[in-house]
Amino acid sequence: MKKRLSTLDIANMGDISAETWLFLNTALQETKRMKMGDLVPLLPPSWAPIQAVANVTAANRQMIVADASALGSPLIVALPPAATSSGFLVVIKKKTASVNYITIDPDGAELIDGAATKDLRHQHNAVFIGCDGVEWWVLSEIETAVGSKGQVSYFNTTGKAITIAGVSNGSTNMVKVDPTTAMLNALDFSNGGGNNGRLQYTGVVTKYFEVDATVTIDPATNNDSFVIGIAKNGTVDATSKAMQKCTNNGQNHGMSIHVLVQLAQNDYVEVYIGNMTNIANVTVKSLNIVGVN
Repeated sequence: MKKRLSTLDIANMGDISAETWLFLNTALQETKRMKMGDLVPLLPPSWAPIQAVANVTAANRQMIVADASALGSPLIVALPPAATSSGFLVVIKKKTASVNYITIDPDGAELIDGAATKDLRHQHNAVFIGCDGVEWWVLSEIETAVGSKGQVSYFNTTGKAITIAGVSNGSTNMVKVDPTTAMLNALDFSNGGGNNGRLQYTGVVTKYFEVDATVTIDPATNNDSFVIGIAKNGTVDATSKAMQKCTNNGQNHGMSIHVLVQLAQNDYVEVYIGNMTNIANVTVKSLNIVGVN
């Protein structure tokens, strides 16, 4: 006779973390509420991590602990056809802090929670999923990281000269601020392949970010007015601009801007600058761009 997982079973599991205990109890309560027949979430004999493409089968469908740290791309956990999986219950957990996602992929054009795939993006994210014979559903989920963030930074007392080719009217003749930046505090962000003042979003979910930037400049001539703005994919956001008149060259002048920007996967932001007074260059001494969701 099949045996259902009980609260006593969980209590007798021995040395498991509080997080795992809570998750299994949540899964148990979800199972009790379901009316899908004799569903039996059994505990697996092993908690060994999966480190390559995994296919969910009747033999391993209780618990999959996925580790994508050795891969250069997301680890795919492939679900079996829904028509032959009615009543399947599976717990899938992302083990490590690797930047590679765990992607849960239903068979063919089938869906999970109405979507083509389900990603586990952060360490210790986990889902408890079930199949009704038509498609897969997320019954319970642990999301350990609630936001994405990234920063590029530059500081140098000598600075980097930015060439100004024409006078700006506040919109025209704005050029990228491109010193050699360092990538810091990245979660779902990268430098876009080069340390040149670019902050690129790598997450799969399109969402709004607060983008903040600070720039320290030294103008080549006195009494020049400058405009800066946040550019998304090379186009300056008109709502992000700020202006400042720099009275003396040889002095450092700080400027800051803040804006909400919607970013999809691989969208990027940069800072652009224009001289509204002269065709005269400017030296950038510092640059910080931060994106936070």
